[in-house]
Amino acid sequence: MNNPIHLRPARVEDAAGIARVHVDTWRTSYGGIVPAEHLAKMDYAERTQRWRARLSDANDPAFTFVAETDAGEIVGFAVGMPERENDPVYHGELGGLYLLQAYQRQGIGRRLVIEVVRRLRDLGFTNLLIWALAENPACGFYAALGGKPVRAKTVVIGGKELREVGFGWDTLTGLLAMEQKLIFLKLGGSAITDKTRQATARADVIRDVARQVAQARRADPTLQILIGHGSGSFGHFAAKKFGFGARDNWRAYAETGAAAARLNRLVTDLFLAADVPVVALQPSASARCRDGALIDLAVAPIQAALASHLVPLVFGDVAFDETRGMAIASTEMLFAHLAPILTPTRIILAGIVDGVFTADPLQNPNAELIREITPANFARIEAQLRGSHGVDVTGGMIGKVRTMLALVERQPRVQAQIVSAVRANGIAHILAGEEPAVGTCVHA
Repeated sequence: MNNPIHLRPARVEDAAGIARVHVDTWRTSYGGIVPAEHLAKMDYAERTQRWRARLSDANDPAFTFVAETDAGEIVGFAVGMPERENDPVYHGELGGLYLLQAYQRQGIGRRLVIEVVRRLRDLGFTNLLIWALAENPACGFYAALGGKPVRAKTVVIGGKELREVGFGWDTLTGLLAMEQKLIFLKLGGSAITDKTRQATARADVIRDVARQVAQARRADPTLQILIGHGSGSFGHFAAKKFGFGARDNWRAYAETGAAAARLNRLVTDLFLAADVPVVALQPSASARCRDGALIDLAVAPIQAALASHLVPLVFGDVAFDETRGMAIASTEMLFAHLAPILTPTRIILAGIVDGVFTADPLQNPNAELIREITPANFARIEAQLRGSHGVDVTGGMIGKVRTMLALVERQPRVQAQIVSAVRANGIAHILAGEEPAVGTCVHA
């Protein structure tokens, strides 16, 4: 599923959507465990009435979060509450977690759990219990989140005795710390190639960044990274040389894509040599644009790579365009498309200079660093921004800033940081959660 998923507190009008997820998830998760007759008797209308009554009850101490698509379809929900059976140790409870089968294994369940845990913490709870049928595959999920089997009981469902296991967390700290740490890291073409010389890679820069990424992953095994890189003097020179963009100039399309892929092969090999398990995923294999805007990209392979603790590697590439015939899908465009789906905590754009300047600092010693760009000040500073140093067919720095600004306006919790890829150990420090010593922050 490529739909961005948003979490929010449930409302009364969500009753029917929650009921549908409730019934459908029982049927897909408990088939062969719960008697088939019981599952067949579960009724959407009756369950909707129950949920409407529950969500309307201002005195109910339980609370519910839903996961929904951009189109407003509810695809999952989680319930938190005070523990219901006066347990002597555990006082907070995750009363239920349900997610449609098509949306499982995408990190949504983890996000729902963390949202519930946050609310429980804010209400003063310090530990957590959740009950699950012992044969429920979700038991493995709770164990992976750090839950320990601390309770057991027998329940009767549909006339059949079933064993339930209570998973406990003695503190909420571990769960809160497991909030997804996904960082998007772009290696600018200006940093990893010499953009003034055709097809010239800076292997030393690529090796050093790979070393820093390997160091950060060893220091924090929970860290997930999606790496993208620009095409620099490979793709941009080819695009200019062959006249990319002219109607029906498919030779230019092929040559530009091949040049971008050659640089990607170099980057892949250097990262693997540094013990970073990158998996190169070619955007042009699935990307579709409409009038220059990216409208579709295969996300499932990226999600599978992240779930396997691999490092997906994408890059600025060519793409078919429904309106123009062909387009360039820059790394910033890829990140903007993926961010609502993968929900990164941070986006880092690492180039050859320390951020966004009023002029090209490689040519003008009086260029001044712009430390902060927001919707409020962009109009004022837009005229100061200039294109990239060297050949660039994606709009240069101003195009990058506009794309990131639109992204953070849609996702205010995300910040984009534009920094140098060649500052000593700078990327390692940022991946470790530190603020960059020098750079430009783009935020809402």
